[in-house]
Amino acid sequence: MLQISWNNYWTAVAIILVIYYLAIAVLYYRSEIAAKIKKQMQAGSEDLTEKEDEQMAAPTSFNELETIVANIKGTLEEAGTEAGKEELLDRLGKILASYDGLDTPAFRVAINNYIIGHAQKICGTGFTEEELNRYWLAIRA
Repeated sequence: MLQISWNNYWTAVAIILVIYYLAIAVLYYRSEIAAKIKKQMQAGSEDLTEKEDEQMAAPTSFNELETIVANIKGTLEEAGTEAGKEELLDRLGKILASYDGLDTPAFRVAINNYIIGHAQKICGTGFTEEELNRYWLAIRA
């Protein structure tokens, strides 16, 4: 005869009951479970679509950034060494006033670094990043 303890018996009964009720729940709530899974899959695909849209927008932003940098370089060369700091900021502000890339930290840092380096070389005027950030905030307000 088998020697099964009461502990083993109740464990087996509990496991069988859990499996039984899970099977009944799956059969009874099949449509609700399928709808929930479908909803989660659609939400996941929407996230992927948003990421793809952001990636498609990035090249346009880089092209726009290159255009802005070319305009900045032209402005700095046009101003030459005669222009003062305020005049340069005003000229650069006119170029960057309509540029939405200043809201993106990476683009703002790139533009600031470009201006800091090239304004010193071309115009002999030094800017700090804090000065430029304050001015960009002022023209955005």
